[in-house]
Amino acid sequence: MRRLCSIVAILLLATAVAVGENHSQSLEIDASSFRAVQTDALSGVAIDKIGLDLSRRPCARLKMHVNRMTREEIAGLTVKVIGGNVIVMRSEVASEGNGLIIELTAKSPTRFYLHHDTFGDSNEVSLNLEGDKEYRLEASLNQFYPITVTSNVKGGEVYVDDRLYGKTNDEFYLLIHDILPGEHTLRVEHAGRRSEQKVLVHKESLVFRCNVEEASEALDWLVFQVSPSDATLLLDGKVLQLNSGVAQTMLLRGSYNYEVSKSGFHTEKGTVVMDGAKVVRQVKLAPAFGWLTIASNKMLHGATVYIDDVVVGKVPITRLQVGSGTHKIELLQANYKPYSSTFVVNDAQSVTLNPELVENSAAVTLVAAPNVEIWVNEERVAMERWEGRLEPGTYKVECKRENHKTTSQVLNISDLAPCEMQLEEPKPIVGALNIVSEPAIAKVYLDGKPLGETPLMLGEVIVGDHKVRLELEGYNPCEVAVIVREGVTEEVSTTLHRLSSRVEESQTENSSGMVEIRFKDSRTQASVFVNGKYLGATNRAYMLTQGLHAIVVRYGEHCYGEIVDITPYTHTIDLSLSAEVESPMALSLEGAKKAKQPKQKTKKQR
Repeated sequence: MRRLCSIVAILLLATAVAVGENHSQSLEIDASSFRAVQTDALSGVAIDKIGLDLSRRPCARLKMHVNRMTREEIAGLTVKVIGGNVIVMRSEVASEGNGLIIELTAKSPTRFYLHHDTFGDSNEVSLNLEGDKEYRLEASLNQFYPITVTSNVKGGEVYVDDRLYGKTNDEFYLLIHDILPGEHTLRVEHAGRRSEQKVLVHKESLVFRCNVEEASEALDWLVFQVSPSDATLLLDGKVLQLNSGVAQTMLLRGSYNYEVSKSGFHTEKGTVVMDGAKVVRQVKLAPAFGWLTIASNKMLHGATVYIDDVVVGKVPITRLQVGSGTHKIELLQANYKPYSSTFVVNDAQSVTLNPELVENSAAVTLVAAPNVEIWVNEERVAMERWEGRLEPGTYKVECKRENHKTTSQVLNISDLAPCEMQLEEPKPIVGALNIVSEPAIAKVYLDGKPLGETPLMLGEVIVGDHKVRLELEGYNPCEVAVIVREGVTEEVSTTLHRLSSRVEESQTENSSGMVEIRFKDSRTQASVFVNGKYLGATNRAYMLTQGLHAIVVRYGEHCYGEIVDITPYTHTIDLSLSAEVESPMALSLEGAKKAKQPKQKTKKQR
């Protein structure tokens, strides 16, 4: 029986709380506040001129202050005249404050009321108006709320602002209608004892507890068992801490409201009635979410996924937790049109989507000259040739080569048809070299390539580091490093020195210890570095001394090299299979020389 009574009490209190969510309004004009602002011409109070009505009769002006209504709500008020011969000429919201300006035919008496589509009709007032006069009038929107008063006693007398409204019932509560918002004094009396407190009534605060201290307080345990265990539990608006999903507290007799909530779950609200016995309440929140899966395929893989305008990841998406309800999904994938749709997630259910994307790209081939970098929209994409797909639009295509002027072209993709574009080759950035020697008629080699005899003017030399070598029979060869700058003629002038007779003989046998070397490499026009110093390009011949050299070729951003022992019989160096190194200075020549010394000793010993 006690269990049945508790259930009935819960249902009754739930009904009371539901009723408390509603309120009523009353629009009222206070006729007692009616007064004239200007009673005669000598009052000293200036007023704006008041016009005549349509029948050329004098009008009066009412400045009505409306309490508890916003300016937007006041704009919805209309003046309803009772009886004939009265015309409303003006009804508008005051420029400042919460007021309504009314101008109407001055008649004694004038009867009217206010109407609002939401709040209904006000009471009727009858005013004695005189022409060309201004009056003040008060009106207000009175909102009434039903409140629920709970206590720990049955039959307790409930007072609000010293007015008796009734007694608490067998479920320890009393429902009171038509209480104005604002602060009130709440009092409960029972068996000669009383409890009093201040309460603030508004639309979000309509349930109040007022316990009366009894001669012997009846306390008992209330235990909550909550899942999930990290939910938030409120008891009469106060947090009750959960420990591994369990909360317990001792309470007086009476009814108590609880609320259990957690993000991603449906909130549960209810009431428990304590009537001198232990109560155990189990609450298991229902999930307010499901799961989304988007399988990957060639078309979808890597697509960016937006749900309700928030990035959630890239395809594949596997069992992504999503709140229950309808959601917007968008997918962005390169070379495809944006995908947009909606999907519905039900509580604790999985949803699998298989979007179909519409292709939105053309097959594009870009062809450049040898050893030229291809850039698209400021991004390096390839060397010499690029094949890929581009979406419709305008693209900036550039060709770059070291010491050359970058060329730029515009590529317009207007449809999805395949296209091929031949790119303009970068133009060399050049300067000039004027080479003279004493004596003249010396052979001139620029970066190992023979170009003529001194004096020699070279008009178009690519800017950058170069080596000029001069050779004349009977003279020591001379090598000069020079930096060529754009638009500048660099002067190279040198005096050659004769060889001794012994050196001349040695030169005849071994070409002065110098060997002409050419490079064999599949990487066209790679840059050559010898012992860490730039020499030139691989498509030229160079004079190198005999012995060990650290030789590195640089192709684009990669370097390849090894230690080479140059002999009189070395004519070609093939670095096509050499290991990749970090930089042109990465090889250690000293280490190679030390490694070679033991072999020389072995030969002597033999």
